[in-house]
Amino acid sequence: MQKSDSHGGASSNQRGVAYWKPIRRFLALCATVLCLAYFGVEAARYSDAVMKLRWTWLLVATMSGALLMQIGCALLDAWSWRWLLKLFEVPTTLRQSLAVFSMAQAAKYLPGNIAQHVGRVVLARQAGWHSERVILSVLIENLFALGAGGVLSVSGLMISTGPIDDSRRLIVAAAVMTLGWLVMAILFRRTLADPPMFLRKCLTLDAPLPISHRDLVLYLGIHLVSFIFMGCSLILLLWGLAGNCPPAIWLVPCGVAVAWIAGFVIPGAPAGLGIREAVLTLFLSPHIEIGVVISAALLWRVISLVADAFLAGVGFSLSRTPGDTPA
Repeated sequence: MQKSDSHGGASSNQRGVAYWKPIRRFLALCATVLCLAYFGVEAARYSDAVMKLRWTWLLVATMSGALLMQIGCALLDAWSWRWLLKLFEVPTTLRQSLAVFSMAQAAKYLPGNIAQHVGRVVLARQAGWHSERVILSVLIENLFALGAGGVLSVSGLMISTGPIDDSRRLIVAAAVMTLGWLVMAILFRRTLADPPMFLRKCLTLDAPLPISHRDLVLYLGIHLVSFIFMGCSLILLLWGLAGNCPPAIWLVPCGVAVAWIAGFVIPGAPAGLGIREAVLTLFLSPHIEIGVVISAALLWRVISLVADAFLAGVGFSLSRTPGDTPA
């Protein structure tokens, strides 16, 4: 009788999940369409400024620099993932982790915006890695990326809502970032040092994973640097389009963080397509000429595509060549 009740409860939960799943997808699709519509309206309104790109040597140089920054950002993310895998005692090398990370990243352009994470787990399983710890590493990576983007976004919003030259706002923003690092480091360290029963069962953890505060704070800092890299690539594009350094330059990485989070939490658009461009335009247009912002957002998307295609090729090449043996 008890087994029948448990099966009935499980089937009821499954029906509940199945009921809400299409609703979530519909809401995500609506949000994506609205963002695309907003960005399209703004692009059409300022079409003269958007379409008349002056292909100067400065623009070509800054586009090349932006491409290198995007590639560097992805390589930093791949290296930090391998560093996290080492903390979890997953036997892998930098070559192997870079190959898996780079090939899986190309899948983010599939609908749903989660295929890159699933692809990493699948490729890692094929390589014989500890699947549960790989899943845990991907989960922590995304949560820390959201945390780093969150503290950067909050700091940028706090600065942008008042006078830029108000030093008190800068101090408060720095305090918010520091507090965010500490809180996240403490929560994750305690959770991994004594995992709750549901986490042990879901990930089949045989033992706790003790990680020092220093390692977690450093890992959060790496994600912050990654956002700054992305912000610098956009700054270069803004510079090349406008012909001079954009005003409120320190707000650009914050705008990138806000746009990345928006594209991440709305699962309908592949790689945040349309969502990130719309959020960037909304965030930066009060401080930078909107035509320049729209043009930079479009070029930034193109450069991201080129960088991901290049890295996918590198990952495939690394996967086809013999590598070193994990220590």
